[in-house]
Amino acid sequence: MDRVLILGLGLTGLSAIRKFKGRAELVGFDEGFERFSPDLRRRLRRDLKSVVTDRRLLPPRAREADTIVVSPGIPLAPLGISRDDARVTGDLDLAFARRRGGTFLAVTGTNGKTTTTKLLAALLRAQFGRKRVIVAGNIGTPLLDEVGERKNLLYVVELSSFQLELAKRFRPTVGIFLNLSQNHLDRHKTMAAYFEAKARLFRNFAARDAAVINLDDPYGIRLARRMQERRAGRVLGYSLERPRALIDGLHLEGSTVFLRRGGKSSVFFQMGATLLGPGKHNQSNLLAAACAAASVGVRPETILSAARRFRLPAHRLEFVREAGGVAYYDDSKATSVDAARKAMESFPSRQIVALMGGQDKGMDFTPLFRELTRRRNLKALVFFGALGEKFSCLADRFRLPHRRVGRVSEAVAASHQMASPGDVVLLSPGGTSYDQYTSYAERGEDFRRCVDRLSR
Repeated sequence: MDRVLILGLGLTGLSAIRKFKGRAELVGFDEGFERFSPDLRRRLRRDLKSVVTDRRLLPPRAREADTIVVSPGIPLAPLGISRDDARVTGDLDLAFARRRGGTFLAVTGTNGKTTTTKLLAALLRAQFGRKRVIVAGNIGTPLLDEVGERKNLLYVVELSSFQLELAKRFRPTVGIFLNLSQNHLDRHKTMAAYFEAKARLFRNFAARDAAVINLDDPYGIRLARRMQERRAGRVLGYSLERPRALIDGLHLEGSTVFLRRGGKSSVFFQMGATLLGPGKHNQSNLLAAACAAASVGVRPETILSAARRFRLPAHRLEFVREAGGVAYYDDSKATSVDAARKAMESFPSRQIVALMGGQDKGMDFTPLFRELTRRRNLKALVFFGALGEKFSCLADRFRLPHRRVGRVSEAVAASHQMASPGDVVLLSPGGTSYDQYTSYAERGEDFRRCVDRLSR
């Protein structure tokens, strides 16, 4: 019987256990095992031959293993394991090997992955029916749990750079590259390494596969040129700003989306400027999903109709309520420099009090704060959490009006005092939530509760 070592016992690890249970000797590794619930610990001890919780005891287990399944959240370098080891695999390759057919549409990028994934699924369901479309990946459900015997399914998969680092054989029919900006540099170390992790999505493309790429993003342009030089798949670009750069793809001019094919453009559909909510990034996400959907046969009128019914996922520039004439928006999912920047760009005609903070991921916020000195509609900044000191130093350096507090509740109270009727109070942290919360969603819900307690 083969010996399988499973690194990380979260969602991905549990899906691997379900796959190999009864067919292999299973050993699990997770340094957080003792923090699991008693019920989960009992189940894992039942299903696994043994559980390793100390990385110092891992090397002999790794040497004995025939297969090493790695969860995306587990960095391999500190464990002395190379991703180039032929035994190392992730859930993407395991799921792809298990497939019996179906079409895979995969979404990656720094920002907008979940919105684009859910929107693309909505467009496909409008054309092909709800039961044929499966959503999985980084969005919450491991792909390995979803791939089965049915051959006519469409799998819409959200993929992080951590998942793609482990992908060796995975090959989607459609791959979507949204954008790339500073994020996860605590793990990838450099932007070049981060880009290469994302680009792995397209490494196995064949001539008939479609690469949907954002041509408004410099890394997107680099990726498109690379794929054209290698003649790897069909490059379908989309753009809000560069229609002349497109050969095939979609671009927006005013409120009209044009389809460009063979150097000629024709009207694809008419789009209202706020179809998915405020912000150009939402328009860009719509073009990405529309371009991917069109590549597999979704009609323009179906795309427009489904997009009009679509609602953005929670905690992404989500309107909470108005209090005292001030509009409060929850953008707790903005955990990077670029996400915070795009959120602030979404209200050009209104004064903004921005709430920023959380935990650092090794990103350089200096360019953002320098840019904020030129933003006339920035009324004030309120900083909270572990990043509060770093942000306060930057605000002092660039002479930006600011206040530093401890928690989100205090930030809401401070912003309530600073804002005037007609202003926007925007929670767009820039940092992760793990200094004070278990997730960005928990942080967003705390913000909403605090706003709900404000007097109208």
